[in-house]
Amino acid sequence: MTETAIETNLKIYLYSDPVFKRKNELVSEFGESLQQTHDEIKEILKIVSGKGLAAPQVGMNKRFIVVTLADNQGTKLLANPEI
Repeated sequence: MTETAIETNLKIYLYSDPVFKRKNELVSEFGESLQQTHDEIKEILKIVSGKGLAAPQVGMNKRFIVVTLADNQGTKLLANPEI
């Protein structure tokens, strides 16, 4: 069995964690820090065969989500989504 290791400080939080009760801030800077977070979440999604993770699920109170695209077309970061 091969182990895959990634360097990340991100932790996946479960729905009962208080992190989900905090108000999420709009993403206002689209620089290297956000790209690095996107890359880290992308690697986590690959390892766990996930379809998406929102920023609060990794302990960040920002308004963005990283989703896996269909047919192995990579991932996409959606910032400040509104329903």
